[in-house]
Amino acid sequence: MKKILVVDDELEIIELLKEFLKERGYQVDSAQSASETYEKITSFQPDIILLDIRLPDASGIDVLKKVKELNSKIDVIMVTGVIDKKTALKAMEMGASDYVVKPIDLEYLETSILAKLIYK
Repeated sequence: MKKILVVDDELEIIELLKEFLKERGYQVDSAQSASETYEKITSFQPDIILLDIRLPDASGIDVLKKVKELNSKIDVIMVTGVIDKKTALKAMEMGASDYVVKPIDLEYLETSILAKLIYK
Protein backbone atom coordinates (compact mmCIF):
# COMPACT_ATOMS: atom_id res chain seq x y z
CA MET A 1 0.00 0.00 0.00
CA LYS A 2 1.45 3.36 -1.05
CA LYS A 3 1.87 6.01 1.63
CA ILE A 4 0.93 9.67 1.33
CA LEU A 5 1.73 12.37 3.87
CA VAL A 6 -0.60 15.39 3.83
CA VAL A 7 1.09 18.53 5.18
CA ASP A 8 -1.15 21.54 5.73
CA ASP A 9 -1.89 23.95 8.56
CA GLU A 10 -5.64 23.79 7.84
CA LEU A 11 -7.27 20.82 9.56
CA GLU A 12 -10.24 20.91 7.15
CA ILE A 13 -7.92 20.40 4.17
CA ILE A 14 -6.10 17.57 5.94
CA GLU A 15 -9.37 15.79 6.75
CA LEU A 16 -10.72 16.22 3.21
CA LEU A 17 -7.56 14.85 1.62
CA LYS A 18 -7.16 12.02 4.13
CA GLU A 19 -10.72 10.82 3.52
CA PHE A 20 -10.38 11.13 -0.27
CA LEU A 21 -7.05 9.27 -0.37
CA LYS A 22 -8.05 6.53 2.09
CA GLU A 23 -11.13 5.80 -0.04
CA ARG A 24 -8.73 5.17 -2.92
CA GLY A 25 -6.65 2.69 -0.97
CA TYR A 26 -3.71 4.80 0.16
CA GLN A 27 -2.22 4.73 3.63
CA VAL A 28 -2.39 8.35 4.78
CA ASP A 29 -0.84 10.34 7.61
CA SER A 30 -0.68 14.07 8.22
CA ALA A 31 1.43 16.86 9.65
CA GLN A 32 0.62 20.49 10.42
CA SER A 33 4.13 21.90 10.69
CA ALA A 34 7.60 21.58 9.20
CA SER A 35 9.02 19.95 12.31
CA GLU A 36 6.24 17.35 12.35
CA THR A 37 6.82 16.71 8.63
CA TYR A 38 10.50 15.90 9.17
CA GLU A 39 9.58 13.49 11.96
CA LYS A 40 6.97 11.75 9.77
CA ILE A 41 9.48 11.28 6.93
CA THR A 42 11.39 8.97 9.25
CA SER A 43 8.51 7.34 11.12
CA PHE A 44 5.90 7.06 8.32
CA GLN A 45 8.24 6.92 5.29
CA PRO A 46 5.84 8.35 2.69
CA ASP A 47 6.07 7.75 -1.05
CA ILE A 48 4.45 11.12 -1.76
CA ILE A 49 4.03 14.31 0.26
CA LEU A 50 1.23 16.79 -0.45
CA LEU A 51 2.83 19.97 0.87
CA ASP A 52 1.24 23.34 1.58
CA ILE A 53 3.29 26.45 0.74
CA ARG A 54 2.45 28.17 4.04
CA LEU A 55 3.12 26.45 7.35
CA PRO A 56 3.29 28.01 10.82
CA ASP A 57 6.99 27.31 11.37
CA ALA A 58 8.48 27.42 7.84
CA SER A 59 7.70 28.08 4.20
CA GLY A 60 6.73 25.14 2.03
CA ILE A 61 9.71 25.95 -0.20
CA ASP A 62 12.08 25.52 2.75
CA VAL A 63 10.35 22.28 3.72
CA LEU A 64 10.60 21.02 0.13
CA LYS A 65 14.34 21.68 0.15
CA LYS A 66 14.78 19.81 3.45
CA VAL A 67 12.60 16.89 2.31
CA LYS A 68 14.72 16.47 -0.81
CA GLU A 69 17.88 16.54 1.36
CA LEU A 70 16.44 13.90 3.70
CA ASN A 71 15.13 11.63 0.93
CA SER A 72 15.34 12.67 -2.70
CA LYS A 73 13.11 9.76 -3.77
CA ILE A 74 9.99 11.18 -2.10
CA ASP A 75 7.73 12.89 -4.63
CA VAL A 76 6.41 16.22 -3.40
CA ILE A 77 3.27 17.81 -4.79
CA MET A 78 2.83 21.39 -3.67
CA VAL A 79 -0.79 22.15 -2.68
CA THR A 80 -1.51 25.80 -2.05
CA GLY A 81 -3.99 28.64 -2.06
CA VAL A 82 -1.26 30.90 -3.41
CA ILE A 83 -1.38 31.45 -7.17
CA ASP A 84 2.14 32.66 -7.79
CA LYS A 85 4.00 31.68 -10.94
CA LYS A 86 7.40 32.54 -9.44
CA THR A 87 6.79 30.33 -6.41
CA ALA A 88 5.46 27.52 -8.59
CA LEU A 89 8.50 27.72 -10.87
CA LYS A 90 10.88 27.79 -7.90
CA ALA A 91 9.16 24.75 -6.36
CA MET A 92 9.42 22.81 -9.61
CA GLU A 93 13.09 23.77 -10.01
CA MET A 94 13.73 22.51 -6.46
CA GLY A 95 12.23 19.12 -7.20
CA ALA A 96 8.47 19.41 -6.69
CA SER A 97 6.58 17.04 -8.96
CA ASP A 98 3.51 19.24 -9.36
CA TYR A 99 1.86 22.43 -8.09
CA VAL A 100 -1.87 22.21 -7.31
CA VAL A 101 -3.88 25.32 -6.41
CA LYS A 102 -6.73 25.36 -3.87
CA PRO A 103 -9.61 24.82 -4.15
CA ILE A 104 -8.25 21.41 -5.05
CA ASP A 105 -9.47 19.61 -8.15
CA LEU A 106 -9.48 16.13 -6.58
CA GLU A 107 -9.61 14.34 -9.95
CA TYR A 108 -6.52 16.21 -11.13
CA LEU A 109 -4.77 15.53 -7.83
CA GLU A 110 -5.52 11.80 -8.11
CA THR A 111 -4.16 11.76 -11.67
CA SER A 112 -1.01 13.55 -10.52
CA ILE A 113 -0.50 11.07 -7.68
CA LEU A 114 -1.03 8.07 -9.97
CA ALA A 115 1.45 9.47 -12.48
CA LYS A 116 4.10 9.79 -9.77
CA LEU A 117 3.50 6.25 -8.51
CA ILE A 118 3.47 4.63 -11.96
CA TYR A 119 6.86 6.08 -12.88
CA LYS A 120 8.60 5.17 -9.59
